[in-house]
Amino acid sequence: MPGNPFSDIEELLERMSDEFTFPSVGPKVDLVEHDGEFVLSADLPGFDREEIDLTLRGRQLTLSAETDHEELEEGARYIRREREHRGYSRSIRLPAAVDAEAIEASFENGVLQIVLPKLGDEDHHRIDVD
Repeated sequence: MPGNPFSDIEELLERMSDEFTFPSVGPKVDLVEHDGEFVLSADLPGFDREEIDLTLRGRQLTLSAETDHEELEEGARYIRREREHRGYSRSIRLPAAVDAEAIEASFENGVLQIVLPKLGDEDHHRIDVD
């Protein structure tokens, strides 16, 4: 039976992304693998924790953050305005399945840290022969 052509393409894209570094738009992230878990760190200076949204769909983790600086009080006017509305969205494909129920995220000093516990190897199961 032939393989799934879409999974072949996905595997090729993953190998290419391992070989090349593409400029990213949005927060800079580090993804580190440890025994039993992945840890993702993202720089989000200037955001509040309420402005951050995390979503996991399969092995795709999406990080979104959006902020809008406070509005001027009535009667005030800008002399200079350089701070502006900012929004980021970044999707990271994880190398293996993770336990969605056990994910932990913390945000301190502008750095988001997400601990993603790995699921067991669900593609392989040893069968004993009697």
